[in-house]
Parts: sequence; C-alpha cells; structure tokens
Amino acid sequence: MSTVRDFAAFSTVVGTPAQVRKTLSVLPAGDQLIVLTLTNRSREQAERMSEAAMRILKVLDKTLLESSDVALENFVQASVTRQAVTPAQMMEATMKRDAKNHVLKSGDWVTPGQIAQIAGLSTTNPSAQPNKWKREGRIFAINHNNNDYFPIFGLDPEHGYRPVKAMRTVLEAFGKSKSAWGLAYWFAGVNGFLGGKRPQDILSVDPERVVAAAEDEVMGVVHG
Repeated sequence: MSTVRDFAAFSTVVGTPAQVRKTLSVLPAGDQLIVLTLTNRSREQAERMSEAAMRILKVLDKTLLESSDVALENFVQASVTRQAVTPAQMMEATMKRDAKNHVLKSGDWVTPGQIAQIAGLSTTNPSAQPNKWKREGRIFAINHNNNDYFPIFGLDPEHGYRPVKAMRTVLEAFGKSKSAWGLAYWFAGVNGFLGGKRPQDILSVDPERVVAAAEDEVMGVVHG
C-alpha cells in the first residue's frame, strides 16, 4: 500500500512501482510529476525521506511562487551550513583514504566468488557461505563500493579455506570497539606486542599471540 502526504499544491507518494502506479492513475491528467527513485532503501527509510522532502517543499513552494531567482538563491545559501575544514581534518581524511587504498591494493582481500572457487563452495550463490560465516562471527568483511571483501589471511588453507579458528576469538575480543575497516587496519599494521610483526602474518601460525595482542589492545583502550 502506498503512502500519500498532501500539502497545498503538491504531495508525495511512497511505495513500490506497482503501489505508486495505482495511486497515480487517479490524478488529474494535467498534474506535473517529479519522480524520485530510491535504490536499496527500506520502506522506513523511504518514509523518512518523504517526510523530509515535504518539510523542504513547504518552504520552497512559497519561495518559488512569490520570489525571484535571486531570492531563491538566497534561500539556498541560507539553508546550507558552511564550515571550513581544518588542516587536521584534511590530514585525517587523507590518511584514511591512503590507508583504505593500501588495504584494497594489498592483495589480501578476496570476493565471495573467489572464496567459492578456492574453497570448493557452490558458485550458484557464492555469497551465501561467506555471509553465513560473517553472521556467525567467524570472519569479517570490509565493504567498498557496495561489495564485500574478506581477508584471505582469515581463511585456513589446511582446512579447505574455512575461517581460521582464532579469528572468532579475535573478533570477540574487539567486540564492537572496531569497525570492519578498523579491524582491517589493525591486522595490516605493525604491532609492538607482536615484536613488530603484523597480526595477519602470524594469525595462522601463532594464533594465541594474535589473540593476546587483540586483548592487550582492548585493555589499553579501556585503561588508556
């Protein structure tokens, strides 16, 4: 069922194409339409965007009907909050960009399709098993351009490229204290607790030390 919100000379309609088509079929033939399509959004998100659009349109309607282009531009400028980016923020953004690029170009991350090939999984729906492992907390994935990438170092070649057992313990140690990208940076970073080695390099050969390093970092955050 579509949702209709009316205000003076305009309204918004929220729903699937079939639901909206039914609502639009009863509108006067001379009405003008602006169509906004939301991809990969839930019904709740679409409803919230519709409410926000109505609030904006209430202000714009009067401006468009009664004011000149200059007045409209003044309205737009007044609606935008402009705040200068500090050098520190620029540096932080640049560092995050470089860190992401380093991770993505490292060759240490594989797609669900690649996992399906090396692990002998079904290629009909290659994302099914890796996503199941992720839900179970046995591995994690970073997301880039709406694509998931899993750490190849988190898969054990000695056991059919299934998740390394210690990975679950590491993820449990960090809990929600690190995002997926935060975990990626940690695994790829030189670690003093590990004598300058990277956690991802010794996860499969010395898992206990990697788990201890994760627990040490969490304790350092708690007490630091």
